[in-house]
Parts: sequence; C-alpha cells; structure tokens
Amino acid sequence: STPDLTGKIVFVAPEADSGGPPPAANAFVLDLDTMIETQVTPYIGVGAIFAEPRIDPQGTKIMLSFAPTPYFSHIDIYELGGSDWTATPDGFYDFTGCFSPDGLQILAASGTQFDTTFQLITMDLDGSNRSLLAESESEVLRNPCWSPDGTRIVVTQGLEYWDPPNSSLVIYDTVEDTWTDFCAAPGVDEAPSWCPVIIDFRELIVFESSRNHHPDYETDIIIADADTQQVLFTLDTGEYERHPSFSPDGQAFVFDMPDGDDTDLFVCYWQTGDIIQLTDDDTYDFDASWSWNW
Repeated sequence: STPDLTGKIVFVAPEADSGGPPPAANAFVLDLDTMIETQVTPYIGVGAIFAEPRIDPQGTKIMLSFAPTPYFSHIDIYELGGSDWTATPDGFYDFTGCFSPDGLQILAASGTQFDTTFQLITMDLDGSNRSLLAESESEVLRNPCWSPDGTRIVVTQGLEYWDPPNSSLVIYDTVEDTWTDFCAAPGVDEAPSWCPVIIDFRELIVFESSRNHHPDYETDIIIADADTQQVLFTLDTGEYERHPSFSPDGQAFVFDMPDGDDTDLFVCYWQTGDIIQLTDDDTYDFDASWSWNW
C-alpha cells in the first residue's frame, strides 16, 4: 500500500475552458489533506507567465517567477491568505528561484534578460541584502535548488546548441566555491529537486531527462545519488514526464505528464513504482513543487 499523501503542493495552471486565446497561467495550492485547490495569484488575461512556484519550509509563503517579456522577470512572494510583494529590486532580472532551507532567504538565477541568467544571487524575502553568490561560465542558469544543509546548489545549465535541444545539471559547492557537472549525458536535463532527507545513507536528486531518447525530446524522470552520480531510478511511461519534486519524506515525487488533451499532476512512489493521479481536469497543470520546495 502507498503512504498517505500529506502536505501541500503548489503548481501552475491556466484557466480551464477560457473560450479564447491562451489564458494567463496562475499559481495554485493543493492541500493534500483535504484535496482542495486554492488559486494564489489573481492574474486575468492573456500572456502572463507565472513559473516554478515554490513553498517555504513553514508552508506560509509562495515564491513565483513572473516573466511577461524576455527583458522583464522578477520574483514575487505571496503569503497564503495575506499580502504579496515583488522581492526583485527595480532594474534586476531574476528568473526562477527557491527558498533557503530555513525559509529566510531567496536563491535566484539572475542576469540581464532571458538566456543571460549566469549569476546565482541571494536576498532576503523583502529583496534587501541582495548579494552575488556565484557566476557561471555558462550564459544560462535556471531552476536552482539548495541542498537541505545549504552547502550545495544544483542548477540547470543551458548549453549553446539547441538543435537538438541540450541542457545539463551542475552542482555549485558554496563552501569550496566549485562547479561540478552532475550526471552528464547528451540531451536535456532540467528541473532538479533535492531530496530533503537522507535515504539509505544517500543524498538524492530527482530531475527530468531526455538522455534515454536523445536526440528526441521525450523526457523521463531520473533519481541519482548526489555524490556518486549513480542513477538509482528511472520513470519512463512512454509519455513526457516532467518537473519532478520530492515529497518531504523522500518516498515519492510529484510530476506532470500528458493525460489525453491536457496535462495533469501525478505522484510516483519510486521505491515501489506505484503511480497515482492527483489532478484530472480540462487544463494544463505543471511546474509542481511539494511542501518544502524540494
């Protein structure tokens, strides 16, 4: 039997059955104890891009990347049931981020515009104390994710050639100030999520990858050891499985994949291979993150 689902999952979805052009994608919170969905962002219209929502360890704040144009992107914070604000100061371009393990800081990929986010920066939740943590030789960083102890960061590194599309994962060690390629293979490696707990004496990272179908873009979900880079699990249903995020206990991960004419959220208990469906509606649910943003 599968464990009970607990905690909260944040994700992005456009309005269902809008009857017009592609509508704005807003952020939602799914309470797994009640299975009630709550819309967090209030945007109405066409073209807004809310991406990669993350929830803080206290379960009270949601972080979003809002990128309406290639030259304008910032990190927004929404308190559940409370106020909201833009954390990115004027004049900066922050594209995708996450909370620190204690929930007191923001880590973001930053630069000057889309495809030039080569910096990792930290700042307080109100945007103050902004500081450059590291710069990459790659022009593109995205999807940064802190390790539970705050000493390492796994992040997607965009590569220069795009036909077929390619990206890789790198780990930045904040203590040693070093960059290390992680689990390198031809194809697309994206959307890493660090397991918040130790499993069988291992630190684990889950991510989406097209390595098993290269040069095609079909993606699988892969779990690998953060230290040895050994692949421990692969989920390949024949669909495009994407955007994995570990559960707080590390026993499962949430992900999205096509379901008929739309995309829904699923949970995989990776040690048994059991899969359950979380959402089933007429819209595209994606970019899910479970509880502590891991």
